[in-house]
Amino acid sequence: MAKPKIENVHVDSVNSDAFSDKFAIGWTIGADRFHIWAVQQRRDRSRILEGIIYKNSIAKHGEPGYFHTRQLDPDKKAQAAILAEVLAAVDRDDLVAKARQAARSKIERHKRIAELSAQLSAMEKEVVATWIKDGGTPPAEFRDRYNAASREFSKLRAESAAELAQ
Repeated sequence: MAKPKIENVHVDSVNSDAFSDKFAIGWTIGADRFHIWAVQQRRDRSRILEGIIYKNSIAKHGEPGYFHTRQLDPDKKAQAAILAEVLAAVDRDDLVAKARQAARSKIERHKRIAELSAQLSAMEKEVVATWIKDGGTPPAEFRDRYNAASREFSKLRAESAAELAQ
């Protein structure tokens, strides 16, 4: 029997606290997706696997090749060999740290979007007050600040939308 080709090894769904990270390690073999949940201690980088490998079909429900999620035992010989190869890739490529950084960046981007949204709203109120009071247009410095914040806001929203599309 040919050795299965393991592809697309990744770490996602990182939830962190002060002491550890909980995450899913995923990979594909042929037309099947696999993942296992794990916890890694920050102090010594020890990793605890949660004990079940989940196997999912890439095919959508009702399409040919679809099957309901299967639960595999990671201690069985074939699964243990595959899991060892996957874990070696996770460690070699430092995927947990990369996923943790990506999660932090996402949180920071969403915080910045909220800040910019509030800033733009305040500026819009300011410009309306100026128009009502003076009956004219806002000063150029205001337009420049508003346009810069608006561009950054649009860029961050586009990045978030692209991330959701993945």
